[in-house]
Amino acid sequence: MATMNDTKTKKVLTATAVKQARPGSTLTDTHPNEGLRLNVSPKGLKTWVYRFRAPSTKALQQIRLGHFPATSLEDARGALRDAKALRLNGLNPATQKKAQRAQRAADESQAALKCDYTVAHLVEHYLVERIEPARKRSKEARRMLTKALQLNGLGDVVAAGLRHTRAQAWVDAMRPTPRLQRMCVQELKSAWAHSVKRERVPDGTNPFSQIDGLAKAKQRKRALTDAELARWLNWLPDSGMSMEIQDALLLTLLTGSRSGEVIAARWHEIDLAAREWRLSSTKNGLPHTVFLSKRVVEVLTRRYGLSPTWVFPSATTGTHIKQRAIVWSVCEHRDGSDLAHWTAHDLRRTFATGAARARVPRQVIDRCLNHADTTVSGGYDSHGYDEEACAWWGDWAAHLDNLTESNVVPMVRPA
Repeated sequence: MATMNDTKTKKVLTATAVKQARPGSTLTDTHPNEGLRLNVSPKGLKTWVYRFRAPSTKALQQIRLGHFPATSLEDARGALRDAKALRLNGLNPATQKKAQRAQRAADESQAALKCDYTVAHLVEHYLVERIEPARKRSKEARRMLTKALQLNGLGDVVAAGLRHTRAQAWVDAMRPTPRLQRMCVQELKSAWAHSVKRERVPDGTNPFSQIDGLAKAKQRKRALTDAELARWLNWLPDSGMSMEIQDALLLTLLTGSRSGEVIAARWHEIDLAAREWRLSSTKNGLPHTVFLSKRVVEVLTRRYGLSPTWVFPSATTGTHIKQRAIVWSVCEHRDGSDLAHWTAHDLRRTFATGAARARVPRQVIDRCLNHADTTVSGGYDSHGYDEEACAWWGDWAAHLDNLTESNVVPMVRPA
């Protein structure tokens, strides 16, 4: 996997250089814009900052001027000039920015008390201040809450006047899946608490804290049997699904990875010669290496060259295909598989269940699934289980290949 080293430019910044800045790099401007820097995170987030010496203590400080492309090079230089003007007057830009932020919060609190602060405003502040800076899947949260606020005009309700009865009526009118209903209520409950802490709404009973009628969570346990897998594997090529969806489902089954991680795979993470896929960003935040079986390498080789960056490139967004594309395709075509209801995530569960049937130790299954072992014994076990995981990935791929032959023999390892 390629590693990008931090680089610093000594030339005058240009719009082209800013646009082409690589992840992990730092660009600096020159006279008359000394102190202006563009920091690019490993994930590609570009942030303008101004580094300066505090007027009184001479300690090195910095303030954020915005994010590119929302804040252009010229906008950043304008903000830099304003910050330097404060320093010339003996003021600390960092202290002034903090004071402005506090004043803005106070103004927003007053707006709420004046009854022009709606639930939509409350949710927007929650998304911008709490969710988007900390959550990888913030776009999904924004999409979900934006759609939820449209139901019965909830977004237009004055936040200070929202009562539990109105919130309950809104929940009763919802007809999404039970899981989506619970997620919406939990997010709105957190959004309300967030605004209470910032004094944008009066401190009182959270209208979403005692919602009735929420369906209980149901944990799926669906895993395909060997006979079902044989039918599924024979059906997949003629399923009517696009090749990219077929490949995504097949890689999910072969590797046991999350389908969201499969479609977000980048070529710089994959070493086909070494047969390794090294994920730096995962759901639990832990790095994860998948050892690739011969069958997986064949699928990836078929996709090589479609994009220099993404294994599953999108033709419209410039990034990778969205997970909902898999969901929609499966919903549209799975009836033709002649199998009981199944989802893409059931393939990951099938991978783990197959390992258990083959008497693979639970530690090895957790290693393959990238599950953290939080048991007491797990805290003492520092073995990585790489060799055992690599062996199972190979055994599982061979087993799937055998299932498409005329005589299906269940794989059971000796006790």
